[in-house]
Amino acid sequence: MTIWISDGPEPFDVPDLIGTTIAEAETLAQELGFILVVENDTVIVTDPDLDGVIALQTPQTGQLLPGEEVTVQLGELQRVAVPDLIGLSIDEADEILDALGLVLEIIGSTTVEEGSPLDGNIATQDPVSGDVPIGSSVKVTIGTLGPPGTTPPPSP
Repeated sequence: MTIWISDGPEPFDVPDLIGTTIAEAETLAQELGFILVVENDTVIVTDPDLDGVIALQTPQTGQLLPGEEVTVQLGELQRVAVPDLIGLSIDEADEILDALGLVLEIIGSTTVEEGSPLDGNIATQDPVSGDVPIGSSVKVTIGTLGPPGTTPPPSP
């Protein structure tokens, strides 16, 4: 009769799952023998690379034994409301967008009437409103006086 004495299953290092998809993490869980637990709640992230992939895991480091759990949460990119920039100077608009984590992108000019407060200021913007991911661009045009006798385009 042979008697085997075992110290049990071999522990392994906790894998770094940050930035991987659920499918990739499930494959790794099957290969290493740990249980992957996916939380229903997402975690807000500012890094676009973590949007829709694993952004948080517990435990993050250490050793696991086969059958132990690793809990993960998917990242959801933080979004901010687009402010109304119409009539603001480029510097004012840039300062406001920078504080929100958004980028001002000047895409051209728009003809405005003489005496218009939009002359030299933001005349149009896209998007006009709504929530956008941090790091998004807000495209604007600058109001400029047209040659005498020209009619500016209708206001949006």
